[in-house]
Amino acid sequence: MKIAALLCLIASISWGQVQGQNDPKEQSRFKSDLIDSFDISIRELQSGRPDITASPKYLSLLRISSGIYYSDGTIQVSSPTSYGTSGSYSLAVNTSGGVVGSWLVVASTNPSRATAIPFTGIGPDRSYRLTWIGVQNTADAEHQLTYNGDTGTNYGHIIRRLDSAGNLNSDVNAVAARANFSFGVTHPILTAGSMFAEVNFRTLPGDNTYVKAYGHADYNTAAATTFQNAIMAGEYNGAAALSSVTLTISAGTFTGYVFLEQLIAPVQP
Repeated sequence: MKIAALLCLIASISWGQVQGQNDPKEQSRFKSDLIDSFDISIRELQSGRPDITASPKYLSLLRISSGIYYSDGTIQVSSPTSYGTSGSYSLAVNTSGGVVGSWLVVASTNPSRATAIPFTGIGPDRSYRLTWIGVQNTADAEHQLTYNGDTGTNYGHIIRRLDSAGNLNSDVNAVAARANFSFGVTHPILTAGSMFAEVNFRTLPGDNTYVKAYGHADYNTAAATTFQNAIMAGEYNGAAALSSVTLTISAGTFTGYVFLEQLIAPVQP
């Protein structure tokens, strides 16, 4: 008797569910609840990205004709576009996921007592920034930049230096007068002294072999002053398309952090 009663109860519940699904009022309420659920989901996405990885209802929920869509917790871009709600700041994003106008770190290293730090695989018609910070070891030195491994006299630079004692001096060398760009000329970087430098460079439009560079550095010098600030502008007239840059320590070694960035430009090949 108990089993029969239980079966009757289950049958009654199941029949009630079927009747509810066929009831127009119930169907309308179900659709309304579903629409509200999706509306809440979309509004949450617009007001601030939720934890969509932990919520299956968000997976592949939102697709925008501009090419950006959410999928398993990531943003994927199928074409260069801008993303942002009306009245907000927009971020232009390219197909590799870089935000246009930002700097993307393409390589980095932590050298320990190194004499040369090369970066290969770079290309012409791109804007790059090389940054290094650290300590000069064992000997006073220049910190030199060369391109494509070229140490011939194909470089020229202008350097203006101001030291902490108020002394101002310059180095001027025309293209084909030097074998590198260099910080520490005349007043080398002091042994055990610190160094921080940034150099921006790129090839000329239409000439993949000619490099323009500018940068600045702050370092302890071997002269009788505490530190020195240098501003540099330079040109390199190469024989081949730009493909690498190398930071070379002229004496002793260098320990620190070095990284290369590429500018994600609005228009580039």
